[in-house]
Amino acid sequence: MLLTLLACHNPPAITGPTTRLVRVVDDVPLRADIYHPAEVEGAPVALLVHGGAFVEGARDDESTVGWAHRAAEAGFVAVAVDYRLLADLPDDAPGYPAPLLDVACAAGWATEVLEDVGPGRVAVGTSAGGTLATLTALGAAPEDPSCPWETPRFDGVVALYAVHDWAALADTRALYASEQALLGSDCADEADRVGICAEASSARAVASGAPPFFLAASADDGAVPASQSALMAEALREAGVAVEHRELTEAGHGFSTRASHPEVGPLLDEIVDWMGAAADP
Repeated sequence: MLLTLLACHNPPAITGPTTRLVRVVDDVPLRADIYHPAEVEGAPVALLVHGGAFVEGARDDESTVGWAHRAAEAGFVAVAVDYRLLADLPDDAPGYPAPLLDVACAAGWATEVLEDVGPGRVAVGTSAGGTLATLTALGAAPEDPSCPWETPRFDGVVALYAVHDWAALADTRALYASEQALLGSDCADEADRVGICAEASSARAVASGAPPFFLAASADDGAVPASQSALMAEALREAGVAVEHRELTEAGHGFSTRASHPEVGPLLDEIVDWMGAAADP
C-alpha cells in the first residue's frame, strides 16, 4: 500500500487534523492531532514530535504539520503529540524526564486507542523532538505509573538536527539555559556527565536490536552541531543497528520547513520513502 501511494504524482486526499485528549498531567492537558490517509484500515502510525528547545514549539507548528501531511500522504496515520514544556512543570520539579514520559505515553496511547491502524510504527522528531523520539524508540523512558499504556516497539526512527549526547555537546559549546534547566546541570561536572547527562543521551542508550534510524543534520547548524548526528550514527553502527546518515552543507537548523531548498527537498523525499520501507518491509 505504502509503495503504491509513494509512487503517485498527485498526493492522495488526507483528512484532519482531529484533536484528541491523551491525558492530563499536573493539570496540563496533553493532546494529539491525528491526520488520516485516504485508506486508514491497516495503515502504519507515524508519531511526530515537535522541537523548540524544550521551552516552545507545538504539535501544530509549521514543521510538525509539514511532517503530518507528508506522512499521511504516504499512507500513515500521522499523530502529532504534545509534551510538557519546562514552563508547564512545577517550580520544584526537575525538567527531565517529564517530556520523555509524555512522548512515550502518547506512543502507547496511539497504539492502543486508535482504531483500525496496522502494526507499523515510525517515530519522527525534529531538534528537541528528535531527542525525545529517539529516547522513546530506544526504550529509555523510565517507568511511568501514571500512564496506562505501554510504549510500543518502533520499526524506524527519523531524528533531524537533534542532540544525542549532552556531555559531548557541552564539550562543543556551553549548554543553553533551557538545556541546563532540563537536565539540572551544565554537564561540566564529572558526576553529572556519567549521571543525568548520560541518562538523557540517546547515544548512551543504543543497544543491538534497536530499530533502524535515519539521521540528518546540516554542517552549518549553529544551534545543534552536526557532530551530534554523526556520533549517534557511529554508536548505532557499532551496535550493529541499521542507520542512514545524511549531512547537508548549507541548510541550517530547522531545515525541514525549507522544502524548496535544493539540498532539503530531495532529502525529505528520501526520508518519506525510507519511512514507508521501514513500516512495511
